Amino acid sequence: QDMSKLASSTNSTLGKWEVGTLQSSFEILQKETENIGKSALICANSLNENVQQALLEFRDQQREERRPNEEAVKKSIRQKKTFYDQMLRCKAAYERACQEADKSSE
Repeated sequence: QDMSKLASSTNSTLGKWEVGTLQSSFEILQKETENIGKSALICANSLNENVQQALLEFRDQQREERRPNEEAVKKSIRQKKTFYDQMLRCKAAYERACQEADKSSE
């Protein structure tokens, strides 16, 4: 952002009314400042692209490393749910059997 301001500030009217070597010095300074601003923008864009690419690769790597663990956890959760449902059925059957035994003993 600062470099874009630097590059755009070279379009100011500073030194336009000077003559001789002072005017040429202002023009050279203006061109060099504009070149520095442009090269800084190019470097910043390149750095931004490199960082984004590295972040995407890291995200994909983390996703791949997490996948086996997630599958194991999901499998464990399914097993627990199955065992819990089985336990509830056994409990209901036991309570029915107890109630029938109580009724038959009466």
